[in-house]
Amino acid sequence: LQQVFPEFKDKILIIENMISEKEVLSLAEEQITDFPENSFTMVSVGRLVEGKIHEVGVEVMKILKNRNLIFKWLILGEGNRRKLIEDQIKEYHLENYISLLGETDNPYPYIKKADIFLHLSKFEGYGIAIAEARILKKCIVLNDFTTAASHIENGFNGVIAPLNAEKIADEI
Repeated sequence: LQQVFPEFKDKILIIENMISEKEVLSLAEEQITDFPENSFTMVSVGRLVEGKIHEVGVEVMKILKNRNLIFKWLILGEGNRRKLIEDQIKEYHLENYISLLGETDNPYPYIKKADIFLHLSKFEGYGIAIAEARILKKCIVLNDFTTAASHIENGFNGVIAPLNAEKIADEI
Protein backbone atom coordinates (compact mmCIF):
# COMPACT_ATOMS: atom_id res chain seq x y z
CA LEU A 1 0.00 0.00 0.00
CA GLN A 2 2.82 2.38 0.81
CA GLN A 3 4.24 1.91 -2.69
CA VAL A 4 0.88 2.44 -4.40
CA PHE A 5 -0.24 5.28 -2.13
CA PRO A 6 2.94 6.98 -0.88
CA GLU A 7 0.92 10.04 0.14
CA PHE A 8 -0.73 7.89 2.85
CA LYS A 9 2.51 6.35 4.13
CA ASP A 10 2.15 8.02 7.54
CA LYS A 11 -1.42 6.71 7.91
CA ILE A 12 -0.62 3.02 7.31
CA LEU A 13 -0.05 0.83 10.33
CA ILE A 14 0.58 -2.91 10.42
CA ILE A 15 -1.09 -4.78 13.25
CA GLU A 16 0.00 -8.41 13.55
CA ASN A 17 -2.45 -11.15 14.52
CA MET A 18 -2.76 -11.13 18.28
CA ILE A 19 -2.68 -14.29 20.36
CA SER A 20 -3.42 -14.34 24.06
CA GLU A 21 -0.54 -16.22 25.66
CA LYS A 22 -2.53 -16.45 28.88
CA GLU A 23 -5.49 -18.04 27.09
CA VAL A 24 -3.33 -20.54 25.17
CA LEU A 25 -1.56 -21.62 28.37
CA SER A 26 -4.86 -21.92 30.22
CA LEU A 27 -6.59 -23.94 27.48
CA ALA A 28 -3.55 -26.21 27.20
CA GLU A 29 -4.38 -27.52 30.69
CA GLU A 30 -7.59 -29.19 29.47
CA GLN A 31 -7.52 -32.96 29.96
CA ILE A 32 -7.53 -35.13 26.83
CA THR A 33 -7.98 -38.89 26.69
CA ASP A 34 -6.91 -39.70 23.14
CA PHE A 35 -3.23 -38.80 23.45
CA PRO A 36 -0.75 -41.70 23.26
CA GLU A 37 1.11 -42.11 26.53
CA ASN A 38 4.75 -43.18 26.74
CA SER A 39 5.34 -42.54 23.06
CA PHE A 40 7.43 -40.06 21.11
CA THR A 41 4.68 -37.92 19.62
CA MET A 42 4.49 -35.30 16.93
CA VAL A 43 1.46 -33.06 16.41
CA SER A 44 0.35 -31.09 13.38
CA VAL A 45 -2.52 -28.63 13.29
CA GLY A 46 -3.91 -27.61 9.94
CA ARG A 47 -6.52 -28.17 7.31
CA LEU A 48 -6.12 -31.29 5.18
CA VAL A 49 -5.77 -29.36 1.95
CA GLU A 50 -3.24 -29.24 -0.87
CA GLY A 51 -1.28 -26.29 0.50
CA LYS A 52 -0.52 -28.00 3.83
CA ILE A 53 1.22 -31.01 2.20
CA HIS A 54 0.41 -33.60 4.89
CA GLU A 55 1.12 -36.24 2.25
CA VAL A 56 4.81 -35.25 2.46
CA GLY A 57 4.50 -35.83 6.21
CA VAL A 58 3.19 -39.34 5.54
CA GLU A 59 6.30 -39.95 3.41
CA VAL A 60 8.42 -38.69 6.34
CA MET A 61 6.66 -41.09 8.72
CA LYS A 62 7.29 -43.98 6.32
CA ILE A 63 11.01 -43.17 6.46
CA LEU A 64 10.97 -42.95 10.27
CA LYS A 65 9.15 -46.30 10.47
CA ASN A 66 11.71 -47.87 8.11
CA ARG A 67 14.42 -46.58 10.49
CA ASN A 68 12.71 -48.67 13.21
CA LEU A 69 11.67 -45.64 15.26
CA ILE A 70 8.64 -45.85 17.51
CA PHE A 71 6.43 -42.75 17.34
CA LYS A 72 2.96 -41.35 16.80
CA TRP A 73 1.95 -38.47 14.56
CA LEU A 74 -1.36 -36.82 15.43
CA ILE A 75 -2.95 -34.57 12.83
CA LEU A 76 -5.64 -32.16 13.98
CA GLY A 77 -7.70 -30.81 11.11
CA GLU A 78 -10.13 -31.69 8.40
CA GLY A 79 -10.30 -31.11 4.68
CA ASN A 80 -10.85 -32.38 1.17
CA ARG A 81 -7.59 -34.39 1.09
CA ARG A 82 -8.49 -36.61 4.03
CA LYS A 83 -9.25 -39.64 1.84
CA LEU A 84 -5.98 -39.24 -0.08
CA ILE A 85 -4.03 -39.11 3.18
CA GLU A 86 -5.94 -42.07 4.65
CA ASP A 87 -5.19 -44.10 1.50
CA GLN A 88 -1.51 -43.19 1.71
CA ILE A 89 -1.42 -44.21 5.40
CA LYS A 90 -2.92 -47.60 4.50
CA GLU A 91 -0.59 -48.06 1.53
CA TYR A 92 2.46 -47.57 3.76
CA HIS A 93 0.98 -49.58 6.68
CA LEU A 94 1.21 -46.60 9.01
CA GLU A 95 -2.14 -47.05 10.78
CA ASN A 96 -0.36 -47.60 14.11
CA TYR A 97 1.82 -44.52 13.60
CA ILE A 98 -0.50 -41.81 12.27
CA SER A 99 -3.88 -40.69 13.61
CA LEU A 100 -6.15 -38.23 11.85
CA LEU A 101 -8.07 -36.79 14.78
CA GLY A 102 -10.19 -34.32 12.79
CA GLU A 103 -11.12 -30.85 13.91
CA THR A 104 -10.95 -29.81 17.53
CA ASP A 105 -11.92 -26.58 19.25
CA ASN A 106 -8.87 -26.84 21.50
CA PRO A 107 -5.63 -28.12 19.97
CA TYR A 108 -3.48 -26.76 22.80
CA PRO A 109 -3.43 -29.83 25.09
CA TYR A 110 -2.20 -31.90 22.14
CA ILE A 111 0.50 -29.39 21.27
CA LYS A 112 1.53 -29.11 24.93
CA LYS A 113 1.93 -32.88 25.35
CA ALA A 114 3.74 -33.38 22.03
CA ASP A 115 7.48 -33.78 21.71
CA ILE A 116 7.54 -31.99 18.34
CA PHE A 117 5.20 -29.62 16.55
CA LEU A 118 5.48 -30.54 12.86
CA HIS A 119 4.26 -28.00 10.33
CA LEU A 120 4.62 -28.71 6.62
CA SER A 121 3.28 -26.22 4.13
CA LYS A 122 3.79 -24.97 0.58
CA PHE A 123 3.33 -21.41 1.81
CA GLU A 124 2.36 -19.65 5.01
CA GLY A 125 1.47 -16.10 5.90
CA TYR A 126 1.39 -15.55 9.63
CA GLY A 127 1.22 -19.11 10.99
CA ILE A 128 -0.97 -18.81 14.07
CA ALA A 129 -0.57 -22.50 14.94
CA ILE A 130 3.21 -22.08 14.81
CA ALA A 131 3.01 -19.05 17.11
CA GLU A 132 0.86 -21.04 19.52
CA ALA A 133 3.40 -23.88 19.50
CA ARG A 134 6.09 -21.31 20.37
CA ILE A 135 3.98 -20.12 23.32
CA LEU A 136 3.83 -23.74 24.50
CA LYS A 137 7.63 -23.98 24.11
CA LYS A 138 7.57 -26.85 21.64
CA CYS A 139 10.41 -27.86 19.39
CA ILE A 140 9.09 -26.95 15.95
CA VAL A 141 9.98 -28.63 12.68
CA LEU A 142 9.12 -26.68 9.53
CA ASN A 143 9.94 -27.18 5.89
CA ASP A 144 11.57 -24.25 4.14
CA PHE A 145 8.50 -22.38 2.87
CA THR A 146 9.08 -18.74 2.00
CA THR A 147 8.34 -17.24 5.44
CA ALA A 148 9.62 -20.13 7.62
CA ALA A 149 12.52 -18.10 9.01
CA SER A 150 10.09 -15.43 10.24
CA HIS A 151 8.35 -18.05 12.43
CA ILE A 152 11.30 -19.68 14.20
CA GLU A 153 15.00 -19.24 14.69
CA ASN A 154 16.52 -22.25 12.94
CA GLY A 155 18.49 -24.30 15.45
CA PHE A 156 17.17 -22.37 18.46
CA ASN A 157 13.45 -23.05 18.91
CA GLY A 158 13.12 -25.46 16.03
CA VAL A 159 14.53 -26.48 12.71
CA ILE A 160 13.81 -25.60 9.11
CA ALA A 161 14.37 -28.49 6.72
CA PRO A 162 14.35 -28.53 2.93
CA LEU A 163 11.07 -29.73 1.44
CA ASN A 164 12.37 -33.27 1.10
CA ALA A 165 10.96 -36.20 3.09
CA GLU A 166 14.40 -37.66 3.81
CA LYS A 167 15.78 -34.31 5.07
CA ILE A 168 12.71 -33.66 7.23
CA ALA A 169 13.04 -37.17 8.72
CA ASP A 170 16.71 -36.44 9.45
CA GLU A 171 15.77 -33.27 11.34
CA ILE A 172 13.10 -35.05 13.39
